[in-house]
Amino acid sequence: IRLIRNFNEAASSFMASGYTMASGKLGGVFAQSGPGVTNTITGIGAAFMDSVPQVILGTQAPLGHFAKNGHQECRGFGRSFSQLDSIQPLVAQTYSPPTAGSAVTCARQACALALSKRTTTYLELPADILGKQVEITDLKREQFIPENQAVDLNAVRRITDLIADSNSPVFLFGDNLIHRGLTEQLRVLVEENNIGFVTTDFAKGVVPEDSPMCGGIMSISGKEHTRQLVENSDLVVAIGARLSVQSTLNFSADLYKRLVEIDEDPANLNHHYPTLFSASSYLPGFINALTLKVSKKGKNDPILKQIKEKEEKIRNLNHFEMRTSKTFTTTNVLRALRQKLPRDINVVGDSGLNLQFLKRDFPIYKPDGFYNLYGLAAMGAALPLAAGVALAKPNDLTVCVIGDGGILVYLSELALVKELNLRLAVIVINNIGYRQVGDRLKRYYAIDGGCELPQIDLIAAAGSLGINGVRVDNMEKLKSAMDSNLMDKGPVLIEVIVENDSLYDITPPHLQKLHDQLFYKGEDKSIWPFKN
Repeated sequence: IRLIRNFNEAASSFMASGYTMASGKLGGVFAQSGPGVTNTITGIGAAFMDSVPQVILGTQAPLGHFAKNGHQECRGFGRSFSQLDSIQPLVAQTYSPPTAGSAVTCARQACALALSKRTTTYLELPADILGKQVEITDLKREQFIPENQAVDLNAVRRITDLIADSNSPVFLFGDNLIHRGLTEQLRVLVEENNIGFVTTDFAKGVVPEDSPMCGGIMSISGKEHTRQLVENSDLVVAIGARLSVQSTLNFSADLYKRLVEIDEDPANLNHHYPTLFSASSYLPGFINALTLKVSKKGKNDPILKQIKEKEEKIRNLNHFEMRTSKTFTTTNVLRALRQKLPRDINVVGDSGLNLQFLKRDFPIYKPDGFYNLYGLAAMGAALPLAAGVALAKPNDLTVCVIGDGGILVYLSELALVKELNLRLAVIVINNIGYRQVGDRLKRYYAIDGGCELPQIDLIAAAGSLGINGVRVDNMEKLKSAMDSNLMDKGPVLIEVIVENDSLYDITPPHLQKLHDQLFYKGEDKSIWPFKN
């Protein structure tokens, strides 16, 4: 086991998630009792919500100090709290073995459950048990980790028949398909059968986005033609897709008219829309069986063809605007980066307004090359997450796109990035504030709400941690930085000072109207994102 020392336990959990997602191996977290364990909670919660396998090993005061107010004893006696109870809602199972021998058994169970169910588990050991030596029998993975490979072949047949009878079927590929080695099977499924697909926003790149069958991301920050493709389809087959507020465009009632849902977890099915049918099935096996059965030979769907024509016009217009615009916006920055950066890079997103622009304006061309912890949307997670990805893929360039608010949360992890000499480029989109929230507050309440941030010299801060950095505030400087081979000289931070960005630049008109009419001026204030 390779031990990586982070500077914050939450960062350890985020980094372990990145490593697990990129390598397919199991990342774990080791945390000291008390504040060490409680610090992990944000990272564990993010992994749990996004079905990222992870085992957390937390220490506890020695058994000999039981209920004696030992140093950092967190067992729930007296004024202490129970760290086991605190972490229990964030994991599928907790283990608190009383002996060294049972600790080995519980450790195996924790690994087996995490990997087979794609979830998080927690193992808590008192310090004196950690010091014991025990004899163990070395087991192969398949001897103690069960594999759930049940495939619903009846669902495969039903979907095959529905596709054959439809005029404009569309696949919706979702979050539970990412980072599982399914890209090539999914590409064959859509391209050899001429069937269009869209993805949930965090499944970007599960099939490269320049595929002729790609219709874009279903997201509030997505594009209008993607919504039109889904709305006009006479069949949507959603596989591994959580129909969240994003992928339903704020739970639009008429979006998915004829829907089939397939997922491994029944809890993800039948939340918002009536379905033709739904089924729970092991997804890798299901995709394989469906690829062998489905057939929709012929010309591309006419709606998808129209979308591609629109995209080409938009792309040409965007290139012209980028060459002639004097405004240094996030959109122009991301388009310029996409043109300059290699095709096969790993891209890691954070949260906030920068993520919305990233999802919209930066296509992913590397198979399964997009990484994000989207469920909890913890600000700052992208930096340690990207470190985990870069650790797992040392020969690839990993690019982390993060905001000025996000980079400050785990800024110290840059020292670890330098220590490990990771091939990582950190792009800080600096709009001087928490703009995604701040834009709403200013638009509707005319207040700042603490969303403005002071100007901090991030280049000096990064330099003090051993990271080379450069600040750019116009397109010429950005292109010069990209042409300087800066990213080939070890880890680097590029701070990009942008202007005139707004949440409402990428909020679809019908949602802007909904914000205006319902959120603030009408009686109904229960609609996301202001729902309790």
